[in-house]
Amino acid sequence: MGAGSGGGSSGNPGGLAANIKSLAASGKYKFDAKSNKFGKAGLGGAQVIKSDNVEVTANEFFDSLKIGADLAPAGGGVLATFEGESFALLRLKSKSGRPSD
Repeated sequence: MGAGSGGGSSGNPGGLAANIKSLAASGKYKFDAKSNKFGKAGLGGAQVIKSDNVEVTANEFFDSLKIGADLAPAGGGVLATFEGESFALLRLKSKSGRPSD
């Protein structure tokens, strides 16, 4: 899953930034306020959230991030775009075709 920010909102008064803040406040996932990142550092700059059921966790996480976004298929997943340059991408398979870990 990927995310980026650069601006506004689409039908949601804070867009992706507000969704991230809300998800962090929920306490459901480890969040480091200093780095402003969920999970722990993984390979290649990825952040890792450990789970017994990665698909369920990824979908729940993405459901919280995509509120107020426009959704479209992209790169074998779903791209949530917000007004401006903010986005989140859910892709349950890696580019190599293996399940994401």
